[in-house]
Amino acid sequence: MEQRAFRHYRELGLALPVGSAAIRINGEMFQHLHLFSHKAVLAHYFAKLRRPLPNQGGVLSFLRPKETVALGALPAELLNLLGPVNELVQGKRRHPEYEFREAHNKDEGIYGLSCRFREGFFVFGLAVEDLSKIDPEMRKGFVLPGQLFSILQDDRYTWFDQFRKEAPVAAA
Repeated sequence: MEQRAFRHYRELGLALPVGSAAIRINGEMFQHLHLFSHKAVLAHYFAKLRRPLPNQGGVLSFLRPKETVALGALPAELLNLLGPVNELVQGKRRHPEYEFREAHNKDEGIYGLSCRFREGFFVFGLAVEDLSKIDPEMRKGFVLPGQLFSILQDDRYTWFDQFRKEAPVAAA
């Protein structure tokens, strides 16, 4: 199974080192990763603005494995809108395995974030301070700050793309 997946990625043009290892993530694990990614957006929002996201606001997060990002899942032009790359800093220690970009539009009340966790996955997210100010069609997928744990009961979050129309087919 592992070699078949690697062969698929190599056919797509990704250079995977010989001896690379892979792990299988199941649905429940994805739900917890999605919960984590939504919380990461809220944590960065709080760190940047020094206030929690208001109750009328919402958070949206996209979890993407490195392979889809390497294939152009998010255009560089969009990332560049989020500003320069930052590293997590604890006192004098820097953590290059955790990089992020962020931007806040005060007039619109929209905060954007892109994070890279080691080499494994990426989080792209938005926090909107007042969901009533954006188009109803654009509100789809946003989670209210007080309802984050609903992700753990929502089948849409049982794999990396919660917006996919049909469930992924298991490889034979």
